[in-house]
Amino acid sequence: MAWRNIARNKAYTFINILGLSIGLVACLVIFLITRFELGTDTFHPDGDRIYRLIGKKQQQDRTHLYAMVPPIAPLAARTTIPGLEAVAAYHRYTAQVLAPGAHDPVPAKTTIITESQYFLIFHYDWLAGNPLTSLRTPFKVVLTQSRARIYFGNVSPDKIIGRTLVYNDSLRLTVSGIVKDWTANTDFPYTDFISFPTINVTFLRHDIHLDEWGTTDIPWFSRAFVRLAKGTTPSQVNTLLATLSDGHIHPEDGVKYSLALQPLADIHFDTAVEDGLTKAHRPTLYALIAVAIFILLLAIINFINLSTAMAMRRAKEVGVRKILGSRRPGLIGQFLIETGLLTGCAMVIALLAANPIMAVFHAFLPNRLEFHLLSPAVLLFLMLMTLLTTLLSGLYPAKVLSAWLPVLCLKGTGPLNPNEKGHLRKSLIVFQFATSLVFIISTIVIGRQINYMRTEDLGFSSDAILTIDTPHGDTTKRIQLMAQSFRQLAGVSDAAAQSFPPTTYAHATAPLQYKGEQQVDISAAVQIADEHFIPLYGIRLLAGINLRPRDSAKEVVVNESMTRAMGFTDPRGAVGKNLFLGESPLPIIGVIADFHEYSYHEAIMPIIMMDFPAPLEAIAVKLGTQGQSLSQFKNTLGRMAQAWKLVYPETPFNYTFLDDSIASMYEKEMKTATLMNSAMVITIFICCMGLLGLVMFTAGRRKKEIGIRKVLGATVIDIALMLSGSFARLILIAVLIASPVAWYLMNNWLQNFAYRIPIGGTVFFLAGGIALSIAMLTIGFQTLKLAFTNPAGILRSE
Repeated sequence: MAWRNIARNKAYTFINILGLSIGLVACLVIFLITRFELGTDTFHPDGDRIYRLIGKKQQQDRTHLYAMVPPIAPLAARTTIPGLEAVAAYHRYTAQVLAPGAHDPVPAKTTIITESQYFLIFHYDWLAGNPLTSLRTPFKVVLTQSRARIYFGNVSPDKIIGRTLVYNDSLRLTVSGIVKDWTANTDFPYTDFISFPTINVTFLRHDIHLDEWGTTDIPWFSRAFVRLAKGTTPSQVNTLLATLSDGHIHPEDGVKYSLALQPLADIHFDTAVEDGLTKAHRPTLYALIAVAIFILLLAIINFINLSTAMAMRRAKEVGVRKILGSRRPGLIGQFLIETGLLTGCAMVIALLAANPIMAVFHAFLPNRLEFHLLSPAVLLFLMLMTLLTTLLSGLYPAKVLSAWLPVLCLKGTGPLNPNEKGHLRKSLIVFQFATSLVFIISTIVIGRQINYMRTEDLGFSSDAILTIDTPHGDTTKRIQLMAQSFRQLAGVSDAAAQSFPPTTYAHATAPLQYKGEQQVDISAAVQIADEHFIPLYGIRLLAGINLRPRDSAKEVVVNESMTRAMGFTDPRGAVGKNLFLGESPLPIIGVIADFHEYSYHEAIMPIIMMDFPAPLEAIAVKLGTQGQSLSQFKNTLGRMAQAWKLVYPETPFNYTFLDDSIASMYEKEMKTATLMNSAMVITIFICCMGLLGLVMFTAGRRKKEIGIRKVLGATVIDIALMLSGSFARLILIAVLIASPVAWYLMNNWLQNFAYRIPIGGTVFFLAGGIALSIAMLTIGFQTLKLAFTNPAGILRSE
């Protein structure tokens, strides 16, 4: 009977199922995302005792955290700090691996060189080999099962032991162990584990100096995990780690270096530590959960409104059932069964739509996220969501319908209280539109901020500029030779050697002093570049001269912010003055206009620009695009690749467009905008369906009133305005509720940017206008249809 009643009202059934399926698929996909992210590296036994060793570099008011530590630090920690059950140093190693009988090498980007204690810290199921001895001697490698299949095919693990692999053409290693792959989500999906003693007996020792502490300006590449003994607290170990490097590392003035522990559970979410991993943002995950809950709530509210709108059609059914002996619990059960059937159909649609939705939004989802229907956690979530949605959607309409008096139902009056004003339904509509307005306002503000960041003057030109990274640590003068070769090519306007391009994540700072009337300590960003840098990027020179070739003294060009920090109101006053790096004077020869050295998230800070050979690790090339066709542009890139091979034959020629690099810095904001747009469309769509249900309910309730008004002289416009006015008031109430909530949320979001747009009142008027226009379009047809109804057809039975 429930199914027959559902089939008889096809339009209402379609709207209800569509609304619920949208809410359920949103909840399902967001559940998969949050479960995946929050479950990262939570499967390790005794994971609460596993920590990563990190380095802390404190420079005046800035603290930089690194996952890389001095190569000797893990050994020093193991031998001097009590309470460490295991310490495992490791180095990431990118290689091309040649298996026996293979013609082409296989890239291995998930390779590490590590100590045997790594397998004491992290648990693996061993298919072959011994975890205690497999990595104790040189020229050994342990593979995961999936990696072993890539190299050797479907060979039994015990038959792979003893076979040889060649890494990067010259490193011959013997397989000493095979372990099962981790199936859960992890930030450390390593597949090739090379024995640590291999370093000291191969060419690797030239890059990895295991017995050195170094200084704070040396880029370390060592990493380490530790496992605390039971009863040892992180604070006890951190106290000892804070002084472990004292007397070994001799930092520059104003810089303090120390070591610390980072819990394994924090690694996936801690963006403060520089480690190259893809991070998740806990507040964003919680925001996604809130969005899913709101979307489902809107769908449930929509169901309630449509169910009460249909109530007039079922009044006589309720009356007959009660006269024939049905009791209220039985009627409630009947209506809940109908709701359960609708929810079940909506859940089936949601399950079918989950993978297509995830494919559409694949750029916003974690790379390894998959939907496994038969997973116990997923099945439990689906059952709970189906039950909860059924109860929330059906309980209130069921209680209302089952409470009607049979006499009033059979007379056609309907509700128990004929004077009932529908305050709950109107409140639900206000809640729906208030939620939609929050999304509309947020979308407008986010869109304006992104447009501001993309169109605002950066202080330099980024058009047609390529960035090409040179080999790290190249102390030769090949970079200058390469830049000179590029400048001589047709189609190239200019080329400059640099440490990194403007507007980048890269940071290099130095503690400086200006010794004027009073000494001023200044933390400055450092840009190492040659004399071509400023003209190539079109940075305005305000005073003095450009950088000169490096054969001259250590001269610097500074920006306006630096001159203000020094106390000068006129930039020309800083020319000829000296800044001091320790005891070394740095004469200022020029002042440039401020430009965004970093993203809009950070304020422009004092900058010094100097020509110093060691940190030059990139080349900027400005292409001459004037009058060039696409084929000429490709020819220019081809000639650049040929020139590159002559200077760097061992390094592939790779380039990035500066515009693309800048755009990638705001990828997170762009994704937020896209998700917000999607949420806005969904919530507006569901709200419109709910509003349509309320209009249909009103049409059924007020037919006779409208007939009488028309008989007494009311025009079509009068009737339309009367019906629309009540809905317009609901929208205005929703605007008043949503505006302060949206302002609070967006104001907090904008605090992440040092340069941001103001939230003006026009945003709220625009959002209210959009919501009102959509609402009027939704109810317009039903309102006009009711206004044009012939009163004779309505009142003939009176």
